[in-house]
Amino acid sequence: MILAGCALGVIGELGRRSALPRNQVAGLRSAAAMTDDATWRAAHRAAGPWLLCGALVAFGTSAVALIAGGEGWARTLLFALLGLVIACVFIASRFGEQAAKKVLAERTAEHDAGKGGGRSF
Repeated sequence: MILAGCALGVIGELGRRSALPRNQVAGLRSAAAMTDDATWRAAHRAAGPWLLCGALVAFGTSAVALIAGGEGWARTLLFALLGLVIACVFIASRFGEQAAKKVLAERTAEHDAGKGGGRSF
């Protein structure tokens, strides 16, 4: 869980700063986010805070696991916190996908505006 927290934290912070280069290994893997560098940056700027939240929860989960050991109540709490980490990743993905699609929609609108809206009467 500590390694997951580190990975989420690094990807989240680099994404938030627009410093994570588009790659095939780390980051959001949606078609919209992978379209080009602009959509990649927008997706990761939007997802970054949620990935950082997931990292903090992962670190907290690790601390609880180390402190509590094998206590029964701790296992229940650990599963709940693990669910929260997964939820943060899903929320980050959703926000990132929306941001990437917004960039694509704006680009399409600009392109259509340059063509006179595509209609002539």
